[in-house]
Parts: sequence; structure tokens; C-alpha cells
Amino acid sequence: MQTGSGIDLIFTFTIILIVIVLMVFVMFIVANKKLKEQKQNAINNLLMGEQNERGRIARDLHDTMAVAIFEIIHLIDDIDLEKPESIKSKKEEAKHKLTIASQTIRDIAHDIMPKTLNDHGLVYTLQKLADNPPKGITLQFADNTNNHQFEPLINNHLYSITLELIQNTIKHSGANQATLDLFYDKPLNQLHYTYYDDGHGFDKQPSKDGLGLQNIITRAAIINGITTIQGDKYFYLNIIIKLKSH
Repeated sequence: MQTGSGIDLIFTFTIILIVIVLMVFVMFIVANKKLKEQKQNAINNLLMGEQNERGRIARDLHDTMAVAIFEIIHLIDDIDLEKPESIKSKKEEAKHKLTIASQTIRDIAHDIMPKTLNDHGLVYTLQKLADNPPKGITLQFADNTNNHQFEPLINNHLYSITLELIQNTIKHSGANQATLDLFYDKPLNQLHYTYYDDGHGFDKQPSKDGLGLQNIITRAAIINGITTIQGDKYFYLNIIIKLKSH
């Protein structure tokens, strides 16, 4: 009887153990599925943001370039060949409009991806951005990377993150100045990206779960970065990127 009871007890424990293992396995599958869904949603939001950016660029081209070309065509049509002063006047006006259109093209191209990013790297490009920031804000930039060169994927995403942060600062924070620091931790092979402004915190900025900040977090994750955001009194963002070993 005791032997039979012992076997029954072992059998019972075995069944319980199997049930526990199955429950853990199911929970793992569900959690993994949920994680994949969250990751996919984040990527979809990022793609949506990029699609909105394409729409903005298309509107800029239509509202500026199309109008400028239309106006220049009319200037040419209005030239009176019998009156030299008319030719000179219309010519100067057309040159002025072409100059503005040319600058608009450069600005749009710069917003998409500046040539300097590919030619000179992230640090140089961010310094140029700080030297000539968007209207409405000053940008202080500190470089402590010791001339370390980063992968193009990191350069592209950090530049896009910087533009997004600056736009958030201008539109929502009420800040006059933003600060951007890059620091390369050689012993740990990590890049620290820090951005903060002197404006309001999350009270008047987009919520931490907002699309703009979620896109930033997603971009950071793509380049193996961990993001920390604070916004109780002012806006602060830090990204620590674990770099690949060469």
C-alpha cells in the first residue's frame, strides 16, 4: 500500500509539474506574441510618421515650388519687348523668385537627409545644425566622441531623432534654448545621446506615449539604444546605444 501511495504521489507531482510547465510555456507564447505586436505597432507608427513627413514635403513643394514656377511663367509672359525697362524689371523679379525657390529646394533636401551626413558624419552635421538652427530656437551642441565614427544607420536615425526633438521643442515646449550632447564611452563602447531644453515638461509637451516620442523610442531601439525620458519640470531625453564591436 505504501508503495502504491508513493507511486500515486509521484504521478500526481508529475502531472502538476507538467501542467505548470505547460502554463509557463503558454504564458511565454502569449507574452512573446504581445511583444511582437507592440514592436510591430511601434514600427507602424514610425512608418506613419515618415508617411506624414513625406506628405509635408509634398505640400512644401506644391505650396512653394509650384507657385514660384507659375509666377515666373507669368512674369515671362508679361515682358514687353518694346520696353527695355520692363525687361529689366521682370528679369530682376524672376531672379529673385528663382533664388527663393532654390533656397526652398535646399531646405527641403536638408530636412530629408543632408549631404554632409554622408560626407562628413554625424558630429559635423549636428554642429552645422547648431550653427544654423531652425527659426525660434538656439541649439547648443557639445561633442565628446573623440572623432569616433559611427555606422550610417546610427547617423541617420540620430539625425532624424534630433530633428523630431527640435520640432517638439519649438511647437510645444515654449523653450528658447535646447542642448544636445554626444559622449562616447570607449571602455564600454557606448554612445550617449542627451537632449534637453529649458521649456515646460510633459504638462505642455506631447505625452510620453505620443506618436512623436514613440517614434523616437522606436528609432532608438532600431539602433540598439535604450531611451530615458523625464519631463516633470523640463524636457530631458537620454539614449544609450551599445555599439557593435569591430
